[in-house]
Amino acid sequence: RYPKGKHPSPNEIGANFYPLLGPYSSMNASVVRTHFKWMRRAGAGVCVVSWYPPGRADPAQAASIEHSDKVVPLLLRAGEATGVKIAFHIEPYEGRDASSVAKDIRYLVDSYGSSPAFYRSSAHGERPVVYVYDSYHTPAHEWARVLSPTGIDTIRGGRYDAVVLALWVRGEQPQSNSGIEDFFVRSQFDGAYTYFAGSRFAWGSNPANWRGLRKATRRRNLLFCPSVGPGYIDTRVRPWNGGNTISRREGQHYDDVFGDALAAGPDFISITSFNEWHEGTQIEPATRIDDIGNAIAVATAAVDDAIDKVTADDNQGSWRGKGSSRRVPLSPQQHSGWSALLPKYQDYGELSPHYYLDRTRYWVRRFESSDDRTALPSLHS
Repeated sequence: RYPKGKHPSPNEIGANFYPLLGPYSSMNASVVRTHFKWMRRAGAGVCVVSWYPPGRADPAQAASIEHSDKVVPLLLRAGEATGVKIAFHIEPYEGRDASSVAKDIRYLVDSYGSSPAFYRSSAHGERPVVYVYDSYHTPAHEWARVLSPTGIDTIRGGRYDAVVLALWVRGEQPQSNSGIEDFFVRSQFDGAYTYFAGSRFAWGSNPANWRGLRKATRRRNLLFCPSVGPGYIDTRVRPWNGGNTISRREGQHYDDVFGDALAAGPDFISITSFNEWHEGTQIEPATRIDDIGNAIAVATAAVDDAIDKVTADDNQGSWRGKGSSRRVPLSPQQHSGWSALLPKYQDYGELSPHYYLDRTRYWVRRFESSDDRTALPSLHS
């Protein structure tokens, strides 16, 4: 139904926006340093990393060296240098159950818990915070084995105790929050997060339902963490999914959902996402459409040269050739030639490439000024 073929980088990537850094690897130290500086600019206190335990990588990444656990030491070093803390978003993997998640938490604490950048919530007994994606696929009584203080494999009451958040999608009936209190009472999770950046995806991710979810969690002394995002579009990787696209509306959607999150009285707010480019939820700077040809030319050089270019104050219309220490002008003809090869990308419209970083900082300040709140996590995909 849909055409297939090769899509060579850097002119074709699996995203509807084009990164200001060009295509990059999250294993690259220079890229990570730049990302963490941008997170600090945004006011984010915590980077929540999508994580698989060793040997349990996403099948799509099985042949890749970019295993999510291998990048953790690099992220921790960047966090120590910038003041950004690291928390973990445990992804689904074959054979995952409550006991394996307890094992994962013990591994994370033993392997990385000594780093100053390993996030521990001061408001919750200096315990680490762990997000468990698709937690609802495991029955509540199985979670109780590891999350109840009396469970046979409990993590409670010792060095491995953590704030463990479950993904809340919907209640026992579609389009309702029925059953949420019973699930949390029986499972012994510490709270709920909603993750999805699109209100159409799930009952829990719809801002209209957040006040009800907050009331339900508060009755049981549980934490509530709504997730906000600037928009959603994934048609570059899921061409059939255009019906779920959510327009950024020149930043208005981000303002709307952030305002709704604050109004619900949350304990945490998470952002989906810092750099999930495939789903168009990123707040990371994106290249302007008019500059994409130039960005691709930069991307053909070494990634450090690309970073030099985008962090320079004013070098528009030029790029540094690989292995060269001088700036080589990019002619209008060359620029037009690149543009002719490009798929149609989007940008942030009249907003600057860094707009969503700075707008996030505005909302972080609003969040921090409301009662006594903890640091704001930012989901780093």
